[in-house]
Amino acid sequence: AISILALWVVVWMRLQLEWSVNPNYAFGWAVPAMAVFLWVRRERDVASQMLSGFVVNEGISGRRKWIACAVALLLLMALLPLRIISEANPVWRGSQWALAGSAWLASLALVAMFRGAAQLRAFFPVCTFPFVAVPLMFDWETAIILFLSKWNTAISADTLQHLGIPAVASGTILRVGATSLNIQEACSGIRSLHLAIAVAFFWCVLYRLPWQAWIAIGFSSISLAFVFSILRNTTLAFLVNSGGMQTFDAYHEVAGWCAQFAVVATVWAVVNFVRGHSRTRPVPIATFRNSIERKSTGAPVPNVPNVPNVPNVPNVPNAVLPAFTFAILLWIAMIEMVNEWWFQRNQEHVSGTGREWSIVSDADLRDRNIVPGDLDKDTALSLRVDEARVLRWCNPEGHRRDLYFLRWSPEHSSKYGVLVHSPETCLTAVGMKLVKPGVPMAYDIDSVGDGFQLPFTVSEFVQNGRP
Repeated sequence: AISILALWVVVWMRLQLEWSVNPNYAFGWAVPAMAVFLWVRRERDVASQMLSGFVVNEGISGRRKWIACAVALLLLMALLPLRIISEANPVWRGSQWALAGSAWLASLALVAMFRGAAQLRAFFPVCTFPFVAVPLMFDWETAIILFLSKWNTAISADTLQHLGIPAVASGTILRVGATSLNIQEACSGIRSLHLAIAVAFFWCVLYRLPWQAWIAIGFSSISLAFVFSILRNTTLAFLVNSGGMQTFDAYHEVAGWCAQFAVVATVWAVVNFVRGHSRTRPVPIATFRNSIERKSTGAPVPNVPNVPNVPNVPNVPNAVLPAFTFAILLWIAMIEMVNEWWFQRNQEHVSGTGREWSIVSDADLRDRNIVPGDLDKDTALSLRVDEARVLRWCNPEGHRRDLYFLRWSPEHSSKYGVLVHSPETCLTAVGMKLVKPGVPMAYDIDSVGDGFQLPFTVSEFVQNGRP
């Protein structure tokens, strides 16, 4: 248990940055404690069956044990390059999934090697639970957010119309009278969806529910998250229609917390309802259908048909386990030291090589008929940007031009906002139509010198028939 916990601590150390800056995964801070609690409860269940006369910690033997040992060693060795890659790419979620997958497979291999197939089945959902706090890939998460936002906006508009309030949905924009509400990432329901899946997974593992109950609770949890998100946005739009944007600002966060609390409470109620009406008892720790699993007494196995009466097999403790655990802890400590040494050594070669970009003074901008401004507060919060400026001007033909200058500090891990909030994603979400995909272009920057070119991507959108 200590060695498996140490493996996941390496993963959680990398994920804690995402948990800190991404509100969609803020619940991740509770996942380590929940995972440890599930492990302790499963250990207690195993101990209770051992007291009932069942041997459920008999390790596998022969070729299977060597295979499990080889798999565990390979995965432990893979942690070193994966740790370095994830440190160098803090916003690449592929490295986070690779690191978590390596720790997960190594955990299963260790359980199989030292405890046997019965406990491998028992601890499989416990070892899988931490995946609920691993962020989804950017493309998947963006697609889910857009899907939830559009349907949330459309259903909220229909609900308001049935209540006699004029409302129109345009992409992710909900127009209530003369006010426009942007159903952004925070209002899409993605946070409630992640939270609902996490708590449903936790209670299903805790109560050892059968797979039929998992399916029923999973679909119910996803549906409840979507319903409460719609109720939240509909309520806020109703308040805006009666009290203006001041009411929206006052109740926005309160409504979000109420929706998440309601999701947790209703999922818990669904779990208890399924438990009370399920005809299937909790999944047992050991089913004794495998020849490598034994029974410590000569009595017949209750409620398990077609299982022969097997002789008494003594349960001999594995003396290798303490040494193996110490070796794993030592290897993990070495991984952290090598990772620190690697980046300190190579940081000297890359420091000072980047370019420092800035915007000229406001006085110079006004002399060029450029109007400086600041980014909208809600948009800046959504992007989690450290510095944001907006410049507006008109070209000689009279066409308006907007320039957005965004800066993230080097230690900030939220640069994923650049990937998620692209023009192709955000402009189509508000009702625009992409008619010409991005074409790469480069502009010569004379002030930099050395023939430096600044790359751009040019796309064309149409809204209401106008480019």
